[in-house]
Amino acid sequence: MERDFPSVNLNTWITLKKLENATREEFERYAQFILLLIHKNYIKTRLNKDDGIDGYALLRNDYPYTERDKDDSLIDVYEFFSIYGPEAKTDWSEKRAKIAKDLNSIVSYSIESKSKIGKWFLITNFDFTHSYEAEIAAMCKEVGVEYELYYPQKMVSLLDEPEHMYKALAFVDQAPAPRRKLTDFYFHIFTEESLKLLAEYQNRTTTEQLELVNYIHNKILLYVPEEEYMNSYHKRRIHPLLVRELLWTHTSLPNEEFFLYHQYSKEQNKFFTYELEEAKNLGIFNDSVISKDEKGDYSLFIKDLVPLYSILVILRHMITGSGTYSITKALSLFYKQEEYRDKARERARDQIRMMENKIRAIRARVD
Repeated sequence: MERDFPSVNLNTWITLKKLENATREEFERYAQFILLLIHKNYIKTRLNKDDGIDGYALLRNDYPYTERDKDDSLIDVYEFFSIYGPEAKTDWSEKRAKIAKDLNSIVSYSIESKSKIGKWFLITNFDFTHSYEAEIAAMCKEVGVEYELYYPQKMVSLLDEPEHMYKALAFVDQAPAPRRKLTDFYFHIFTEESLKLLAEYQNRTTTEQLELVNYIHNKILLYVPEEEYMNSYHKRRIHPLLVRELLWTHTSLPNEEFFLYHQYSKEQNKFFTYELEEAKNLGIFNDSVISKDEKGDYSLFIKDLVPLYSILVILRHMITGSGTYSITKALSLFYKQEEYRDKARERARDQIRMMENKIRAIRARVD
């Protein structure tokens, strides 16, 4: 089974970042939705009207949580959930006070309702140091409550079904649906989706970056008929220049309707994509394969998959050489390569013109 980067790895990363960056009511909304996905029988309470209880699950019918009081009546056993998403600047003393207050509220509710606390879940938008967790453990031990801490990475790790991940991404990022496989798209959209992924993976690990680059590289080759690729491979050792030639032959877009213009913003670390007429109307269009504006931002004019392939080759060299890649640096190198190719093509044209002039001169003398 092939790695589906768009639908699994990327969704996980986006959901994690959303949880880590959200605070207060926003974080509570995100956390509530994920708890509904990962916890059986979870029931959320009203926002800001909970006295420390943001959700619960009734466990009395779940073994081993069957409990009875002195008159043989069933005792309700609950799992309680407290959600806390403070601002980043909040210090530990303030966090500790809020956590202690939530715990005391749950204990008070249990006493008043004559119920039992099966476990208390504390859900936060921050990770705990060992010393902070030790303080929470001491609080819970003092009142005889079993606890479990949920921080962003832990919550995302519990989304172990692709369907859950898709739903979580759709909720936190307003994404209508998971992205499709790259090879489901025609050449121009394949390039657009690939560039988005490459930009988003700039802060990922070396392994993840290399896997993504190899993934896109391998998918590009699927657009070349197998017999032609294999015939070329058998004739000589496969070379990037040969792959470029094959891609130019088999992935050239049929007309301008499919041409796309991709502008990369260094400030936002992302590509902005425009249709050809839109780019012209905005005054940003340049008919070169790659161009650079006055701010130093690069743009790609895509009419086939050759530019994307060339960039992938550069990215792979960057990863293997330094352990990571930068889209800006890769585009800069590609820009220099295209300048060199343009100059080489111009020299070749000059040589052809010189040769044609010599031939005309010889013919004129003969005549």
